[in-house]
Amino acid sequence: MDASKAVVRGFFEALDRREAARLVPRFFTPGCRLHVAESARVLVGHDAVREHLQRQLDMYSAIRTELVDVVAESDRVAVWLTQHVTHRADWASRVGLVAAVGRSVMIQASALARLEQGRIAEAWVQRDELGMLLQLRHVHV
Repeated sequence: MDASKAVVRGFFEALDRREAARLVPRFFTPGCRLHVAESARVLVGHDAVREHLQRQLDMYSAIRTELVDVVAESDRVAVWLTQHVTHRADWASRVGLVAAVGRSVMIQASALARLEQGRIAEAWVQRDELGMLLQLRHVHV
């Protein structure tokens, strides 16, 4: 279980160092599947995951991830995390374009990864986009 946790931790450390897109083969199996809310389809394979990660890196000038809780059982690793990011572009959210250039937000998210032979074979990621919209003052309560 510790080795599986280390793979997931290593991925988020690489993301913070802005190296995750380059290191996709190190962390993901060739036929990996990534489920993210911002994509209408499942992202399959190294190229699709690399392109998604590069878009994320291009969107933020800074990323700092805190893994709040990491739990592993069998071939799964579940993570509750917060990310502190600074936008370098407006955010194309699911509710439309949001003014975000230069603005920082804290993102709360959960991720579940299924590992095969020490790499991520499938992952599901959910983030609190309503919280992001509130922080960016795009919606009001």
